[in-house]
Amino acid sequence: MSVVALHTDDLVMSPYNKKEYYGQIATFHCGNEVIDQCLKESNAHNVTTVLFLNAANNDELVGYCSYCCSSISLKEEEESEDSYDECYPAIEIKLFGIAKKYQNVPIQGDVSGIPVAAYILDFCVSTLFVEIINESIYANYIVLHALNEAIAFYEKNNFAIMESDKATTLIGRFSSGCVPMFMALPKHLLRR
Repeated sequence: MSVVALHTDDLVMSPYNKKEYYGQIATFHCGNEVIDQCLKESNAHNVTTVLFLNAANNDELVGYCSYCCSSISLKEEEESEDSYDECYPAIEIKLFGIAKKYQNVPIQGDVSGIPVAAYILDFCVSTLFVEIINESIYANYIVLHALNEAIAFYEKNNFAIMESDKATTLIGRFSSGCVPMFMALPKHLLRR
């Protein structure tokens, strides 16, 4: 059965709970076997994972986001003998997966028309991460390692490719063959 649209009122966020959502997690399929498998092992990767469920369809798993603390190292523009890389705290999106059947589905409601994936990513950045950043780690950046086929999606959602001579991140297990990207959080979202 194909999904025509998903209403914002039906999209519910829940903490990862393998016992409670075992059926949804076991059958999740986003089109990438590694990302699917990592969801099943989420607690084993020292990440925090949130699930996004369709409450109107028996809490069907729409997507998920796994994140952790990280850092980004930025080189100074003007290099001199005593210049050094500045290292800043960041939130890293370790994994982001949207169920295949929802990948091209528009969201309906207060922000009608944008794809479900963009809506969930924006929610993570503007609500979930900003709350964590403002309450505890005071990061100014969000970093991730994108699959080649996802680069255009992240660029449309305000992420930029890191130029290897200007920035680096901590490299993790999931970054092999991926492109490092980052987003500087807009100042108006930060309460400092």
